[in-house]
Amino acid sequence: MTAEELLAAYAMGVRRFHNLELLRLNLVGAYLPFISLVGTDLYKSNLEEAVLCDAILNRAQLRRTNLTGAILARSILQQANLQEANLSDANFQQANLTDVNLTRTDLIGTDLRGADLRGADLSGAVMLGTNLSHADLRKAKLDKVDMSAVTFDSTIMPDGNVLTNPNA
Repeated sequence: MTAEELLAAYAMGVRRFHNLELLRLNLVGAYLPFISLVGTDLYKSNLEEAVLCDAILNRAQLRRTNLTGAILARSILQQANLQEANLSDANFQQANLTDVNLTRTDLIGTDLRGADLRGADLSGAVMLGTNLSHADLRKAKLDKVDMSAVTFDSTIMPDGNVLTNPNA
């Protein structure tokens, strides 16, 4: 399926695109709220500035995908693979990111306020200016992550402790 075919099907009311191989698609600026991409492989696709709020992306393969400035607020991405993806300046407010692979991911300026990151692997992620206010990081892996420029406010840390403004 090409990007044009996906956009045409979406425009006709189709929202369910499960277990497809959609590699290297160019969906820059696409408006796709409520889309369901369960188990779909979007390896190296370009979703810069795309609107995917309230989307369902459980077990989606988003390795090396460009989601710069994308809006995924309230989306569900349980067990998705976002390894080495670019999520800079993306909005994941109140998203469900439980058990997600975010290793070596670019999270510069990413808004993760209220996100559920329980069990997520953020090892080696770049988190300069990332907002984790009210996020839940219980049992998340944070190996080799510099948290000095991250915003915390009532953030539940991997050990269950609540962290508020440690850099203030």
